[in-house]
Amino acid sequence: MAGNLIDAGLVNKVTFFLAPVIIGGRDAPSAIGGHGADRLIDALDLVDVEMVKRGRDIEVTGYPAKARDSE
Repeated sequence: MAGNLIDAGLVNKVTFFLAPVIIGGRDAPSAIGGHGADRLIDALDLVDVEMVKRGRDIEVTGYPAKARDSE
């Protein structure tokens, strides 16, 4: 699961797509999983973010700020 890799600090690049479609519901699984963040300040920040339109979708790519800071 992607969230477990993020929790372990093993992710150095993130790419995801935003689509003009709403899915889910109360019992729907999360897109990421893992421990997540209880507060916004604890969330994983992305830097050097790029967005590219792909048809109706938008591809977003960025790098975890903490991973970049340690390079």
